[in-house]
Amino acid sequence: LREDLVETGEPYIAFDKVVSLAADYGVTRVQADEMLRVFHDLGVLVHQRGTEKLYGKVVVEPQWLLDKLANVINDERHSRMSHFDADVARRGLRADLEEYRRSGTATKDLLAFLFGDEAVDYLIDFMR
Repeated sequence: LREDLVETGEPYIAFDKVVSLAADYGVTRVQADEMLRVFHDLGVLVHQRGTEKLYGKVVVEPQWLLDKLANVINDERHSRMSHFDADVARRGLRADLEEYRRSGTATKDLLAFLFGDEAVDYLIDFMR
């Protein structure tokens, strides 16, 4: 099943999709959930359970998650990117970025930009 998850080519998969793939092997929803817990504990994938949004996604490529979070916590890198300020301005997020740099508080729009508009609600929940 782990290979099936990786072969999707997606960095994350909906929990219900994992359950569906597991059913092809005769694995029940409860067994699939326990398997994900073990895989998570081993660091093979990320499956958080703190909220519905977190529970609803299984991160098959943990590096994807680290890369997304690095976009928020590694602001110095953004300062060195020549296109970064232009992209921020084009999205109308200059004030949002200045507030983030000043106070460490980011708007959802800025986070969406930093996350590449991908899985924004999941990633925000993950950071909480």
